[in-house]
Amino acid sequence: MYSLQFSPATIYLNQSLKNNGVKIRKATLKDFKELYKLGLKTTELKVNFSEPFMEAEEFRRRILDKNHIFLLAEKNKKIIGFICANTLD
Repeated sequence: MYSLQFSPATIYLNQSLKNNGVKIRKATLKDFKELYKLGLKTTELKVNFSEPFMEAEEFRRRILDKNHIFLLAEKNKKIIGFICANTLD
């Protein structure tokens, strides 16, 4: 099990995001399709020109895996970004 600790700067950033209508929350499988589509459109995440940034099944597993923290940002109920981190790294 992991625990998150927040610095004053993180708390300020979170408040600033809320003031701009951005909500940060944990991703769920219901979000998979929209998140994956966003990942495919993000050229910085691609492995190379012919491969997507990650296979769909691997991406789906990371949403469910307890060793990953998978958060998304949404504004006006539309996903605008995401972050995924492995807690074992």
